[in-house]
Amino acid sequence: MGLHMIDPLDDVRAFVSAALLTPVPRDHRESVQAVTRRRWAVAVTLVIGTVTNAWVSEPLHVGRA
Repeated sequence: MGLHMIDPLDDVRAFVSAALLTPVPRDHRESVQAVTRRRWAVAVTLVIGTVTNAWVSEPLHVGRA
């Protein structure tokens, strides 16, 4: 009956690898145009979100509540 040490850093590395680094197989039934349209939609959404977030956030003033 041995103790098994759990390393939280290994769990985080495995999660990040599975979530961000391991490629998901593409559905090859979709046309190239559909994949391109999806990539453009993601890029535009990312840009709009970034611009909106930058516009809404106020400059930080150190020492002011």
